[in-house]
Amino acid sequence: MTDPQPESEARRAPTYLQSTQWTFTAAVGVFFAGVVGALVAASVAQGLDPDISDIDFAISVFIGQFLGYGSAVWYLTDRNEGADLGLRLQRRDWWGLPAGFVMQIVVTLALSPLIEWLGGGEEPQQQVAELSTQLTGGWHIGAFGLAVVVMAPFFEEVIFRGLLLSRLLRSVPSWAAVLLSAAAFGGVHLADPDAVFVVPGLIVIGLVLGFAALWSGSLGLPIMIHAGSNLTAFVALVALAGDPEPAQGLLWPVGLGLLFG
Repeated sequence: MTDPQPESEARRAPTYLQSTQWTFTAAVGVFFAGVVGALVAASVAQGLDPDISDIDFAISVFIGQFLGYGSAVWYLTDRNEGADLGLRLQRRDWWGLPAGFVMQIVVTLALSPLIEWLGGGEEPQQQVAELSTQLTGGWHIGAFGLAVVVMAPFFEEVIFRGLLLSRLLRSVPSWAAVLLSAAAFGGVHLADPDAVFVVPGLIVIGLVLGFAALWSGSLGLPIMIHAGSNLTAFVALVALAGDPEPAQGLLWPVGLGLLFG
């Protein structure tokens, strides 16, 4: 008689969310629903106010993006009779917030020399750093913070770890599934051309989030780690509002790149 499989091994087994049988089409569909939502919101915002500020425009785009994501996720789970997305947050998952802070700092510091080298000795000004100069009012800070610290981690984890990773695990080994989902996570940030410099860091972070999902068996832990990472960059942006230059050397390489999930 063989010994029962340890609980920790069971959590790491490639049966992660397999009972749902999510497809690549579902993952891509949710992602592009967010893209469509963002484009529609951008058109409406520009049409209502041709002189809209950059920060108000960005917030409008975020709202449209998340409405698109949410509508697609609702449709998929309703069509599949509430199929599992791995959305379980337990008390033990809260340690992910400080873990995300540590991960953000370590990855940023480790990759800063590489990114400066890729940039030819210069650190490009990413779009989100420019937006930080407008984070001066309570409404803007609250709305932008909700978008990047709560909504972006939630929906990105649903797409890349809840849908895509669980599907990849049915086709390739666990390590390959995590790597591929991390590469996709980094690649989609190229919507901002300057984000090419942060893709290496985003892939590293995607690897951490993917293995966290497999180890914990749900999205609770990766969502908290992701939120902690984004919160670190967001607090820095607010602290440096009006003068983003100090962020270029330390926070720009990875932290600011995460905010355009």
